[in-house]
Amino acid sequence: MNKSIARQIAEFALQLKYEDVPDNVVGEVKRYLYDSVGCAYGGYHTRDVNILRDIYTGMGGKEEATLLGFGDKMPAVNATLVNSLMVRALDFNGWVAPSNLFGGVSFRAEFPFQTALKQPPDGV
Repeated sequence: MNKSIARQIAEFALQLKYEDVPDNVVGEVKRYLYDSVGCAYGGYHTRDVNILRDIYTGMGGKEEATLLGFGDKMPAVNATLVNSLMVRALDFNGWVAPSNLFGGVSFRAEFPFQTALKQPPDGV
């Protein structure tokens, strides 16, 4: 049975080690990350972000991921949308495609940080 392209990418990502990533790639990823975080903090006070945050905060749910700047915890899918909206709210990021991935990447990146701080998410 042939593996789907999604399966192949997932297996590659799971086996990838930081040491295997070239320095220039690490530098570009850091640049995108810093730019995205800066744009998120710029969009932090926008009306749209706060409306969506209020809606999702009112809905409650499992506290799986953190909203940048606010510190609120909410279900990962909701936090991903709000964080992504913060990045795009003012449309200041100078590139398009990688910033659209920021929300999902930020959620996925949160787990190792919590683990390093000895604060694993509920259920882990």
